[in-house]
Amino acid sequence: ACGAPIGDQVSIFVFDDTNPIADAGADQEFCTPVSSTTMDGSSVIFPAVGTWSLLSGTGVFSDINDPNADISGLIIGEVVCMWTVDNGPCASPTSDTISIFIFD
Repeated sequence: ACGAPIGDQVSIFVFDDTNPIADAGADQEFCTPVSSTTMDGSSVIFPAVGTWSLLSGTGVFSDINDPNADISGLIIGEVVCMWTVDNGPCASPTSDTISIFIFD
């Protein structure tokens, strides 16, 4: 007798070549005691993926793949964030930066 049947699953993703390029939104300025804000990155069409990264300063994203993620833990000074969109084989990844300024 043979063993249990063996199966395999394959995922096929079709990327949309009309997915917009990365846009991190407009720079933001606040005065203390504000220490968080909502990001305004461009939307992505699945299976494209957008990712927030912190280039300088301090902050914590609620969800690095959400274009409208919250960022908290901001302190006085400038925080520079980058929104990168990877649309698979349709285009090279694109990115855009935003500066968040917290004034005392």
